[in-house]
Amino acid sequence: MTVDHVQVSTATVGLRVLQSALTGITLTPEPDPATSGNTLAECYQLQQGTAWGGVATADVQISGETAASVPIQIIATPAATPNATTCPSNGFIRGDIAQGVQQLGANGVIGLAPLAQDCTGQGCTNQYFTCHTNPGGSVNCQSNVAAAPPATAQVANPVTMFATDKNGVIITLPAVDPAAGAASGVQGTITFGIGTQSNNAYNVAATALASDPATTAVSTSYTSQKAGSSAVSYTSWFDTAGVAYFFTDSGIPMCTSSGLTTFYCPTQPLTLQANVGGAGGVGGPVTVNFTVANAETLNSANPNSIVFSSLGATPPAVYGANAFVWGLPFFFGRTVFIAYPGATITGNAGPLNGPFYAF
Repeated sequence: MTVDHVQVSTATVGLRVLQSALTGITLTPEPDPATSGNTLAECYQLQQGTAWGGVATADVQISGETAASVPIQIIATPAATPNATTCPSNGFIRGDIAQGVQQLGANGVIGLAPLAQDCTGQGCTNQYFTCHTNPGGSVNCQSNVAAAPPATAQVANPVTMFATDKNGVIITLPAVDPAAGAASGVQGTITFGIGTQSNNAYNVAATALASDPATTAVSTSYTSQKAGSSAVSYTSWFDTAGVAYFFTDSGIPMCTSSGLTTFYCPTQPLTLQANVGGAGGVGGPVTVNFTVANAETLNSANPNSIVFSSLGATPPAVYGANAFVWGLPFFFGRTVFIAYPGATITGNAGPLNGPFYAF
């Protein structure tokens, strides 16, 4: 079957689909290798909320590429709730069309961050749950797994399981007017593979920034507009699923309108800059110039626009307190390369080893 309206996130890993988008098909639940007869479920934090649901195996086809037997997450199945202590609620995403799509803004999310699986090491035992069916048919998923699931059972980045063109992705989006935004119809491309075909050559002029092999993070140095501020280093991500540049700056006025109180509302558009460096100091720093405009003005003056390239906001809690997130506005007008672990790409000074971002 075909599932449309799947959101692309470059800061998460794996395919997660609402139960309501998979009506009419039955997928095989992923067994819990540590407990015979049980199956796996997962608690995963997305920007929009907590994705809770069972892990199942599916063949995934995107365009002309196919990945076989990919562990994916089915949001909101089984109906059993997780342990509230080990799966804190960030607003649980429902699996039905009525509320799930409204919360998520899509029928699912495909995470293309530079990792093959969505957790590492001991952290998996907090993220994954074991589920058993009671004699009456109810399902219990209150307990975390006794041992971290092997990589083959974890929710996976489907691209890394393609037969070819699996060493990375290239994301290209057109520029968007910072004063007007854009209505529906903005079209970009995701190209699978880097340097594997004639249409996915690596731009040797791009600067590669190593990403943390466990968290996919890089680092950003930014100086607040508050008088007397000095540069602060932040843990940083690139995320196409974020509607704004997410950062902390007490020197920029906040909006006061309902629904916009986390967004910045400067009196005039601000031209800002920050320096982005690779994890462990590998790659960069690269100076990135960006614009932050008044979110209230943008919305009122452009009622038909659905995306803006000059929105700034404070970081959602899911990213952590010390975060600077380069959201969707960063990608407008750019080509961004995301190389996966194990990838070796030819750069202008020799081979570049994944994982990394480059632009």
